[in-house]
Amino acid sequence: MQGPPPQLTGDLAYRIVVKASDMKAHPELRDLAEKPAINYWLGPSAHVVCYLLRSGDLYNIVLICPDDQRIDAAQADLQGMRAIFKEWDPKLRILLGLVQESSRWRLQDSEEMGTWVRGKFALLGDACHASLPYLAQGAALAIEDGAVLGQLLSVDGLNIPTTLSTYEGIRKARTTRIVKGSAALRDIFHLPDGREQRERDKDFSSEPFEGYPNRWADPVFQPWLFGYDVQKEVDKALSALNTDCDDVRASAGASA
Repeated sequence: MQGPPPQLTGDLAYRIVVKASDMKAHPELRDLAEKPAINYWLGPSAHVVCYLLRSGDLYNIVLICPDDQRIDAAQADLQGMRAIFKEWDPKLRILLGLVQESSRWRLQDSEEMGTWVRGKFALLGDACHASLPYLAQGAALAIEDGAVLGQLLSVDGLNIPTTLSTYEGIRKARTTRIVKGSAALRDIFHLPDGREQRERDKDFSSEPFEGYPNRWADPVFQPWLFGYDVQKEVDKALSALNTDCDDVRASAGASA
């Protein structure tokens, strides 16, 4: 069971952690270090996302920008990193001035696999539905996969092939929608300056609506994304499975 090889997206990611205490020494950064929030900067071909970690002691920074390296992972040249954002918000430039080290990774994407299951073997998480980071759901999807599998494996009388095919049936449509939605955010976040960018920014300042460019605030997509109920989905699938079995038994009895 093997899918197509991953393809380069043209983006790479810097992953950085700085001390919140260092940020608080700069008045311009104090609100970022003291108020828990997810903060974004969007610009042509790049964006930045930041948030507090470890009870507010650390500040996580992810920079996504065009890929200009020839190996998949490397230590970052900090001067080169800062040069990419030299025309951006002064607050962001001060923040990047605190960075002492960083690595950077090329982002790769994979085509959807036709199936995750073969007999008594199944894949989960990034092994079968690797997601780009724009929606930040890769780890959550793997946890959901594991929870569904765990629930199904605890069902008495359900053989392994049926368990695994049911698992895929529960999960595949959801993971496909999230993976595709994450990839689509790249185009929204990285718009060049111009009419579409101004329309996006205008939408950001409006009341959230279905299709809102900030998908985490979309009043339809957000509840669907964060309100996933593993037990409910498993129960629904098992109910359908039992109905199918009853129909088969009824059909066999009628034939007899």
